Amino acid sequence: MTATPTRPEELAVLEALLEGERPRYAAERLGVPPRRLARWIEKWERRFGYDWGCAADLGWLYDDRAADVREFIERARGER
Repeated sequence: MTATPTRPEELAVLEALLEGERPRYAAERLGVPPRRLARWIEKWERRFGYDWGCAADLGWLYDDRAADVREFIERARGER
């Protein structure tokens, strides 16, 4: 089974998270539907570690995994 290609919008939301923006607000700004964001959050939780906080779309990535997230973004964009 091959991995689904990462959408540019997902990478943009991940970058916003690294900058401190909550996923709900980044997704709204980028026009990402809430259900798609929910699927991404589940994927991020498995892959990077994600703290849901009080609501899934208001959570944050674990600080100690930021380098892994940056590497994922670079690989998805073909920069590595």
